[in-house]
Parts: sequence; structure tokens; C-alpha cells
Amino acid sequence: MRPPRTILNACVLVMPMFFGQMIFSVSLMAQDSPTSGVASAAQPFGPQPADPATLQPNVGGAVPKPAAGEAPLVSRSSVVAIRGADTSPLQTSPDGPIWYRNPWDGFELARQSQRPFMLLFTSAEDVLCQALSAEVFASKSFAEFAKSSLVIGFLDYPRNITSSPDWMRHLKERYKIRGYPNALLFTPKGEVSRQLTGYRKGRPVDYFGELKSAVAPMVNDLTRRKESLKDQGFREWEPPGGISVFAKFEKRNDRFVRLRDAEGGEITVELDQFKDEDRRLLLTFPAVEELNPANGDGVKVGSP
Repeated sequence: MRPPRTILNACVLVMPMFFGQMIFSVSLMAQDSPTSGVASAAQPFGPQPADPATLQPNVGGAVPKPAAGEAPLVSRSSVVAIRGADTSPLQTSPDGPIWYRNPWDGFELARQSQRPFMLLFTSAEDVLCQALSAEVFASKSFAEFAKSSLVIGFLDYPRNITSSPDWMRHLKERYKIRGYPNALLFTPKGEVSRQLTGYRKGRPVDYFGELKSAVAPMVNDLTRRKESLKDQGFREWEPPGGISVFAKFEKRNDRFVRLRDAEGGEITVELDQFKDEDRRLLLTFPAVEELNPANGDGVKVGSP
């Protein structure tokens, strides 16, 4: 399989994932410089299709339960196989950010962590995409910015769009993507906030500045929202590595902890996945017996 040059024009190093890192060949019609705005399709980012070949969504966005004898559920993609594409997360260097190739996994982590989600529509066969990758996304400045402020994902489209899986074509049509590279910035609620289209070769500072300017007000709004929710018991829960989760405690037993994120989603995490300080706090709450991750929530937060 050819390496995805959309992220880095070199072989991609696939790194082990931690808890918490749950992460145009077509004519651009002279779109050679980045422009920002709101995507024409304003509908929220929906639930992952139960079968991407038919694009039938799960009821309520629920993750399917594993069949009897199946391995424990650790992510949507472990049970819902997205046919025709490798959707495992990528990390281009040991200290680089995680890129999600399954956008539903990326959006789920964005919701849990209350961060913006950047979804890049790109093509490894396009020279502008290659330039953007080498000049911006491979830089240390972008890596530090992404790890501190964003959840990031990408979709790599072939020159012949009909060779891509149905679910990738569906997303391209849904958000009216007409050329590459094209980046959408989603809120944790799944709504498109900004759009950056195109790239001008040799101008990484311009593109990176445009991206930071688009992300800054989103981060400021989310920071204010998180502050307002702390009185309701919400706080940051830090994993031993990766992105922290903003949620409130609901209940626990001797093995699992149930949290609820700021968008109302339930998160069940193994107790031993928390940092020592958080685990000591959790152990001060009385244990209950009825918490059972096998009933549909036994998912490590943001794990790939």
C-alpha cells in the first residue's frame, strides 16, 4: 500500500494509541490560495453508518454491540468495518499529533474533549496537497498547535472518485467539496464552523495563520463553556497519554467508571486507565454493582 503523502511525504510511522487518543486532482477553478468561510452544507456531522456501503445510520448513533464470543468493543471501527479503506489512526512521528482516518472516531473524541475537529479532504496525487503536507502539516509548529488545540482527521481521495468507498463519496457530496485540499472545522456539536480551501505553494505562514485565526474563536468559546459547566461537576480527566476528556462523573464499580460528556454522551472507561490523581478521586465515590459496559458503553475514551 502506498504511504499517505497527504500527511507527510515520507513513510508514515503507525504508533501505538493511548487512552484518550480516541484523533484536488479535480479542478479548483483557480482556488490556489486559502480562503475561509462556512461550508454550504450546514447540517451537523451525523452518526457513523452501520453499513457504510448502504449509508444507513445507526439509530441514535449507537455503537453496535459485539456478537457473542467477539473481542471486547474498543472502538466503532472495531465492530463497524468501513469497507474499502484503511481507517486506523496515523501518527507521523513519535511526538506528532494523531490523524484520524475514520472521521466518526475523530468527531467522537472532539465531542468528548470539547475541541474543534479539523477534517481535511485531500488527495495524495495532487501537487498542492503534497505541498500543504510538506510545508505545513509536517512542521513542528503545526504539530504543537494540533496537539494543544485540535482533533484532526483526513480523507485521502484517489484521482478517480469512483474508486473511493461509498461513505467517502457521501461525505464529499454532503459538504459540497469541489476541490482539494479542503479543510472543514467542526464544533463538538458536529456543526461546520469554518472552511479553508486550497493552498498556495511556498506560503505556509499564510495558511497556518489562517488556520489559527479560524480556530482561535472556537477555542475561546469552548473554554468559556467549559468554565460555565464546572459548577455542574464537569472537569478534565487526564489519560496517561493523549487528549484529556471533559466530562462529569456519574457512577463506578470496582472496574469501570461512567462519565457523561458536555454533549450528553455516555463514556465508560476502565478505572486503571486514569492517572493516579484522578483514580484516587474516583475511588472516593461509592461503588455500584449495576454498571456493565457490556450493555453498550464499554469503550475506552477515544481509543482507536
